[in-house]
Amino acid sequence: MCGLSEKIAAAAAMIASITETQVLTCKPARAVPLMMLAGTLDTLVPYEGRQQAGIKLLPVMEAFVFWARRNDCREVRETAWGEATGSRPPQPFLTTVVEISGCASGDIVRLYRVDGGGHTLPSKRPQSEEERKRVGPRSTEFETSEEVWAFLSLFKL
Repeated sequence: MCGLSEKIAAAAAMIASITETQVLTCKPARAVPLMMLAGTLDTLVPYEGRQQAGIKLLPVMEAFVFWARRNDCREVRETAWGEATGSRPPQPFLTTVVEISGCASGDIVRLYRVDGGGHTLPSKRPQSEEERKRVGPRSTEFETSEEVWAFLSLFKL
């Protein structure tokens, strides 16, 4: 998004954040709609960020706010994913959709915060015990690919 903003209509950052250095050097030519997804129990890309080997990985919410400010967005709305779709399977996860709109460009910056989720994308596919041990728990609330496409398909260059 920092270097290719004129060539992409929108972006999706899955289980990722941004470093402090990237924030300082990021100069996109235009605002880009963004969908982010992160699990609060991710040990590889911690939701609360981390400092390691002189590199500061921002907390996911700080990265989210960075992009919202970059896109000059102002209106914040939070909803539980199941409330927004009318379907909420019983499970130990709750995905909250935090959306900032009212952007100068008409764009949206959206975060799917998977409370209880690890370094894995939500899917209705059953999770093996091996995968659970390796990357942490996975939500089965929705298929990530379907949510990403629903978001990205809203935007054109």
